Amino acid sequence: MRNESIWRMRVDNLKRHAHDNRWGRELVKQWAAEGLMDEDPEIQALLRQWPERYTDLGPDEWPDALRPPTRR
Repeated sequence: MRNESIWRMRVDNLKRHAHDNRWGRELVKQWAAEGLMDEDPEIQALLRQWPERYTDLGPDEWPDALRPPTRR
């Protein structure tokens, strides 16, 4: 059983790190695997949508599902 608030924080951190470091799909996949998150259906869906290279999508083309929450 997982704690949903901790899981949400981990998913948000994955997205944030990926955007901050401009990671393509393989690096996001590797980071998720190191955190034992890669087998989760939510992460698999995220990886299917993530571009091969970060620059494949322009700043306004990123779907909301792939964006980290706005920092406060």
